[in-house]
Amino acid sequence: MSQQTLAGMKNERKIVFCLAFAAFTFQFEAFVVNVALPTIADDLDITTTYVSFIVLVYLITATSTFLPAGRLGDAIGLKRTFIGACFLSAIGTLLCGLAFNHWMLFGSRFIQGIGAGGMAALGYAMIPAWLAQDRVGWGYGYLSMGAGLGMLAGVPAGGVLSHFTSWQWIFLGNVPPMTLLLIFAWRYLPGDHSVPQSSRPSDPLGAILFSGILAATIFGISLGDELGWGSLSIRSAFALAAGMIAALACRGRLAGRPYFPPEILGTPGFAASLVVLFLTASVFGGINFLMPFYLEEACSFSAILSSAILLAHPAMYALTAPQAGRHADKIGPGRLVVTATLLGATACGSFAMLLSTGKVWIAVLFLLLLGMARGMFFAPNNRFTMARAPAERRGEAASLLPVALNMGTIFGVSIFETVFSMNFPVGAACWPHCHRDDASMLLDTINQGFSRAFLLALSIFLAAMTISFLAYPKTMEDDHGKG
Repeated sequence: MSQQTLAGMKNERKIVFCLAFAAFTFQFEAFVVNVALPTIADDLDITTTYVSFIVLVYLITATSTFLPAGRLGDAIGLKRTFIGACFLSAIGTLLCGLAFNHWMLFGSRFIQGIGAGGMAALGYAMIPAWLAQDRVGWGYGYLSMGAGLGMLAGVPAGGVLSHFTSWQWIFLGNVPPMTLLLIFAWRYLPGDHSVPQSSRPSDPLGAILFSGILAATIFGISLGDELGWGSLSIRSAFALAAGMIAALACRGRLAGRPYFPPEILGTPGFAASLVVLFLTASVFGGINFLMPFYLEEACSFSAILSSAILLAHPAMYALTAPQAGRHADKIGPGRLVVTATLLGATACGSFAMLLSTGKVWIAVLFLLLLGMARGMFFAPNNRFTMARAPAERRGEAASLLPVALNMGTIFGVSIFETVFSMNFPVGAACWPHCHRDDASMLLDTINQGFSRAFLLALSIFLAAMTISFLAYPKTMEDDHGKG
């Protein structure tokens, strides 16, 4: 092997390490915050409706950033855009740690979400741009591994930090790693002169309309039960969302430049796979939000014990995902996706019936089964999706995967919180007030809310299974024939 080849492989390792580190921080930030949500709710004296906005603001902003960040990277350079995203994410993280009320925390999460969305989107673009073609799959594999390790590290870190320190340290503790990532990216990522430039505009107005649609819809869903579904505020929110949808569609038709490319979405099987991804992501997002509340409020477990139990999900996910990817290459993705969604439905239905017992082993078994379903789902479903993408536009098609994933997570958090809290006295789970009154009555209400939420998860998984059963090929030969 020549010295030039060895040097090239060494540079590729640095690039992949940098991007895997970015994926790690993205998932770490999401999971470390989820575990600490009950502590934040108590400290800031807010309900679960408002504490859910800590997650939703971050996810809405990141989701709205994916496509604009990718187009901006094409226009001014991938490295410049990635470093700018890292800087914004670090600043937003620091401001989150300095927040003294929930409004400041929401604003800081907005800044953090812009940076995190840019980092995540550009990671998908950098690997095929800067790695040899025969090592692109290797690069994506390590990108996924970084995300999985971020999930594994975020769960215990959230429990330990929220138990022994103030919740602000879950953000402040992430500032040094973000700074290291920024320095590493500046030093080791290739210069932008080696990246083909694109003249396609980034469409900031389209991004604003898209984020407005998400924000107005989520506002209506999250506060509908609390303010009243027929109230002026909720009707106005849904009307505003509908108006912005119409404006985005009309603008794309008149300008001849739709925000979402119809020629990609119209490819047979592509849209169906995004719908299945959206549905399953909504379940995983909703359950990730609710499980810390179930363990700490319904089961009275400490934050540390809860974080240890929650590790079962990402641990099983990390173990299952590589095997699922290899099997998808051998037998095709259809059977694995159907099996994964069926397993998820079975786990959620069983847990809905048994959760009132509050036993540790039931929660652990549920999270293990859900982690296995997650591991069996994502790699095969992504493989199926990208096999349907037009070869000349796979980069743009790939950016739609995180959009569908995050949109599902956003709606999952909002819808599952709404279903869970609909019977509470003020229309939302009223921590930290109402659990100091009638503890037994509140526990029954909490368990009923969790049961409704997990029955909803069962229904969504069954819908995803039905779509995948009808739309996905059943054999590897069919998969190649359609791809």
